[in-house]
Amino acid sequence: MEQHRDYFERRLEEKEEQRDRYRLAEGMLDFGGVIAGAAVCLVLVVLIASLANWLLGDIRSVFSVVLKTIGGAK
Repeated sequence: MEQHRDYFERRLEEKEEQRDRYRLAEGMLDFGGVIAGAAVCLVLVVLIASLANWLLGDIRSVFSVVLKTIGGAK
């Protein structure tokens, strides 16, 4: 009877250790996901800033050409 208890206690400990390993892996994957998400957000902010700079430069260029054209027509 004592052997059965030892066996079941050992199996229970093994299952708890396996759950702990899964929890550790889950926590590491969550951390990696947060870091990857933050990196993606940073890249998107840089892309939006680049687009805004390009758009402002393009608007300035268009208006300077239009103003020169209107000024030359007088």
